[in-house]
Amino acid sequence: MSGNIIDLSKIEELKVIKIQSDEINMGSMVTFTSILNSEVLSKKAKLLCKAAAAVGSPQIRNRGTIGGNICNASAAADAVSSLVCLEAKVDLKSMDTKGAIQSRMIAIEDFVIASGKTLLEKNEILTNIVFKIPYIDGL
Repeated sequence: MSGNIIDLSKIEELKVIKIQSDEINMGSMVTFTSILNSEVLSKKAKLLCKAAAAVGSPQIRNRGTIGGNICNASAAADAVSSLVCLEAKVDLKSMDTKGAIQSRMIAIEDFVIASGKTLLEKNEILTNIVFKIPYIDGL
C-alpha cells in the first residue's frame, strides 16, 4: 500500500471537546485520557468516559485518539459501541479539485461497515464526532 501520510497532531482544533447548543462536539484527535479528564463528558456523557477507561494501558490512553479508534474500525474498538448508544455522527472533510472544502456527516453505525472497514474515502479525514447531549432524568 502506498500513499501520503498526513499528520493531524498539530491541529489544536481537533483536540477540543465542547458543547455547542444541545450537542457535544469532540475533535478526532481527542485522546482517551482527555475524554477521561473532561468535565463536560463526565457530567453529560459518562458512558463515553467509562469506555475510555477500558482502553488499554495509560500509555495507550495518553496517545490513542477517538478518531483513530473509530477509523481503525477494530472489532474491539472500545469507543464505537458507546458512540452508537449516543447516536453519534462523524464529520468527514475533504477538498475538491478547486480547493473547496466538502463535508459530510454520517451516523457512526453507518460509518463502520465491518471489522477494519469504514466509509472513509481516500481523500477524507474525520474531523469531529458530534452527538446530542443525553437527557438524564433528574439532572
